[in-house]
Amino acid sequence: MGELKTFCYTASHRVMHGLAQELKIVPHSHYRPVGYNAARVLLLRLSGVNPHYLKPILQLQRELTMWAGLSDKHKVRIGWDGQGVIIEIPKPPKFWQKVTIEQLELRHYIRRGPIATLGLGLQDDPKRINFTDPTTAHVLITGATRSGKTNTARLTVWNIVHNTSPTDSKVLIVDVAKRGYKWNDFTRVAHLAHPVITDLTEAERVLCWLAQEVTRRAERRQTTPHVFVVVDELKALVDDSKASIHYLARVTSTGGEFGLHLILVTQYPQIQMLGSPDLKRNVTTRLCGKVDAADAAANALGIPDSGAETLQGYGDFLLRDFNGLSRLTVAKLEAHHIDPLPRAEVTLLELPDLQEVILGSKPSRDPDPVEPEQVALALFEPMGINRL
Repeated sequence: MGELKTFCYTASHRVMHGLAQELKIVPHSHYRPVGYNAARVLLLRLSGVNPHYLKPILQLQRELTMWAGLSDKHKVRIGWDGQGVIIEIPKPPKFWQKVTIEQLELRHYIRRGPIATLGLGLQDDPKRINFTDPTTAHVLITGATRSGKTNTARLTVWNIVHNTSPTDSKVLIVDVAKRGYKWNDFTRVAHLAHPVITDLTEAERVLCWLAQEVTRRAERRQTTPHVFVVVDELKALVDDSKASIHYLARVTSTGGEFGLHLILVTQYPQIQMLGSPDLKRNVTTRLCGKVDAADAAANALGIPDSGAETLQGYGDFLLRDFNGLSRLTVAKLEAHHIDPLPRAEVTLLELPDLQEVILGSKPSRDPDPVEPEQVALALFEPMGINRL
């Protein structure tokens, strides 16, 4: 503990001293410094500083990293929270604090209902996704290999199953890339509305059913039960199925208002991968783990200069929602958390026949032939074309 205190004091002191030298901004004269010891970073908040200093401070990222005693591998992350400049200084791994589901439960952070509590923020505040709010009805989870994106998706599903009854929430899992490999322990949970989908055609049928369910629920003014559809390795699906992009866009547009939710997971967050402008625009809640480059971070979160490329590996995430951008450490989901979940025989969902859907979108018969007198009416009588 003494070692950690020494690191925090030394790193923050060096950063403030460097800012005073380079930009002539002095603590307690130009800002009030406040420090927080988070799970993986030391948070230094420069409260009350003039926002015009943010850009010059951003340009000093490399120097700040050096002053804090870090290597280029562990860069500081800099941001603005509306009231002050935030400087996140990564702690050496030996000082990392583990975040567990047991901690979240002990602090009574887990909530009943379709609400996923994922981990702790920079001030040990709980970070959640409330699926009952239309602005956070869908979520995109991205990150490089071993960033913890699949754990985050599984933890989201665990919350739903743990916090709701099978009559209130249903879950559908689509994984055509890895054939459901990471979802084997969820195959018989009572909330599963259909066996895990690993076939491309069956995945298209499931998403077609979901898109049709939007219309059915809109007509009936129905919002329950909540249906959560997890699409793991989204890129593998949309690369081979353009129809899936259409169905997903339909659901993201209005599905959240009727209790239909998407949890999309992908390793490669290219803009083209999302396919539809509706999909990009309506999936506003985004979780990004460590990525390889700044452009990948911008694609994943939809904003530039997020600093996701500087995250500290497994479980370290940025959450973007309508509250802005925040950092969190995601709790690790273990087998002993999944084992007690309620189990039941999984029934088969009545999925539409895609050929019938395609044929149903075309006229069922040829139009009636046009008689000569009708053509004459259209050509010579005022408003005749409308009558025709």
